[in-house]
Amino acid sequence: MAIEMRNLGESLDTIVDAEDWEPFRRASPQAMAAWLAQQAKRLDLARYPKTGRSTRTPAVKRTHDPGRTHFSVARTLQQRKAKAP
Repeated sequence: MAIEMRNLGESLDTIVDAEDWEPFRRASPQAMAAWLAQQAKRLDLARYPKTGRSTRTPAVKRTHDPGRTHFSVARTLQQRKAKAP
């Protein structure tokens, strides 16, 4: 929806004269917010469907290798720190 509004804005710049934008420049923030809310109510939201979620890819199953045993990185770092002068 934002892309369509941006494209519409670029088109309006070429078609509409600068003085036609004057009421929007003079509008207070409250008046502009009210006008924008009124315009948003007129949107057909069915025209902008949400993107569906894709299926989740399953995680790769880990295999156990008896030849490689687990070692603690924290313990290894502590041992290196104790050996350092």
